[in-house]
Amino acid sequence: MQQATTQTIGMDVSDKKSRICVLSPAGEIVEERWINTTRHGVQRYFEKQPRSRVVLEAGTHALWMTWQIEELGHEVIVANPRNLGLIYKSRKKSDPQDAHRLAQLGRVDPALLSPVTLRGRDTQWHLAQIRSRPPHGRRGDAETQGGRRIARDRGEIFAPLRLCESPH
Repeated sequence: MQQATTQTIGMDVSDKKSRICVLSPAGEIVEERWINTTRHGVQRYFEKQPRSRVVLEAGTHALWMTWQIEELGHEVIVANPRNLGLIYKSRKKSDPQDAHRLAQLGRVDPALLSPVTLRGRDTQWHLAQIRSRPPHGRRGDAETQGGRRIARDRGEIFAPLRLCESPH
């Protein structure tokens, strides 16, 4: 038997910081804050939370975040952003408001989020290996970018690439 969730957490995810909005079972805002969009930042925040329903939009970080948050015992719903007109058509669009709306929809009726099913770890790993191969024997930058893509899909962050001048 699955344990009931005690709260609903909406996350508006960006590359560096993610906005969190926590709603009580009654729908009242309990907490609003920013967390770092890193494996460490997600771990630090969610390991302290009681079992919750977490709602985030499908995007670059959705896969690794879903895996990590589920491993910590939470229920994760990944919303289809194309079907969230309430958020993307809003004239008052902001990260705090988007996180709040995701939490509201997840608390009231998750079907309104048009949830998407993400690939499993094995499938994603095989796909990343295929994508990392340079096309038609080309090497160099394509391999570097492929490796960065694999790392990003697993929640790892690298500093931007910098071209250096030849010592000669």
